[in-house]
Amino acid sequence: MDSNRHIKKEVEQALSSIDNLAQAKAPDFFYTRLEARMEQQLVADQTPLWWIANLRVSMAVLSVFMILNVSTLFLMSQSDSSTEMTETNIDSLKQEYFSGSDDYQYLNDY
Repeated sequence: MDSNRHIKKEVEQALSSIDNLAQAKAPDFFYTRLEARMEQQLVADQTPLWWIANLRVSMAVLSVFMILNVSTLFLMSQSDSSTEMTETNIDSLKQEYFSGSDDYQYLNDY
């Protein structure tokens, strides 16, 4: 019980010491300089990659990339006929350049 009274007395003494303090006064044009500094920080924060921090722009760029990826996937899955044509071209190239003959006599002509 005595400790509670002691604590209350200490709290009241601490609070009463605040009453005697005078209000701090800001220097002249403090708020004007503060506003100017805050505006300068806002302008300085715009880096060349500012759009990454902007959520709307980032989501728009992400959406464009997603649409491009989906359209590419769709177009790649539709190109079965061109794959057959490419395989035919590869086969003819193999037959032309990688024949079974071991004729290297053309090197002796030089």
